[in-house]
Amino acid sequence: MKAPDEKANLCQRVYDYVREEVMSLRLRPGERITETMLVEELRISRTPIREGLRLLARDGVVTLYPNRFAEIAVFSPKDIYDMGAVRISLDVLGSRLAVFRGSNADFTRLEKLSQACAVAMEQGNFRERAQMDSDFHLALMEISGNSFLYELQKQLYTRVQMFQIIRFSQSPQTHFGGASHNDIVEALFARDEARVIDTVKSHLVSFYNVDEDLPPDFFGTL
Repeated sequence: MKAPDEKANLCQRVYDYVREEVMSLRLRPGERITETMLVEELRISRTPIREGLRLLARDGVVTLYPNRFAEIAVFSPKDIYDMGAVRISLDVLGSRLAVFRGSNADFTRLEKLSQACAVAMEQGNFRERAQMDSDFHLALMEISGNSFLYELQKQLYTRVQMFQIIRFSQSPQTHFGGASHNDIVEALFARDEARVIDTVKSHLVSFYNVDEDLPPDFFGTL
């Protein structure tokens, strides 16, 4: 009988393996994986594989079809729209809090993450670009000083990164319109709340296609 720590480690191994396959696009949306496939790949028993797949389903990486297979998550236009609406709402609130709670040192950290994201884009490194984008927005939530806001944002980020990697891999050196990370940082350094709101909305709205049926001030204005 395996010790609890060993079971947890095997479960995490399954989670990490499948997640890496997805994030590197070796497994693509809609592809199927089975317990048998993972047993052969990882040489471990079915119990930790099932537990690992349940965790992946919880985080939105796969859709489970019990006793059949797991399918790598597919994002419908509505999924993208709904995810974007939540992200914008969280980022606007977090950014407004960061205006009042953030220090210049905090904003300098954001500036470095912004630069790293830009370098990844120039190099066509879609995986690194998605990671740096996530790091930037999670750092912004940390600066807000609201731990609940940070945790809510963090829960979204596996799905966010999956969608971004797919999108960036199709156009790795493309900026998808709207304000950049650097524009957000400049507004934060200026402590200009209205400008921060505008740049955050501009940065995200077009990327998630949530600007077609909502009024311009829907996500906040001053």
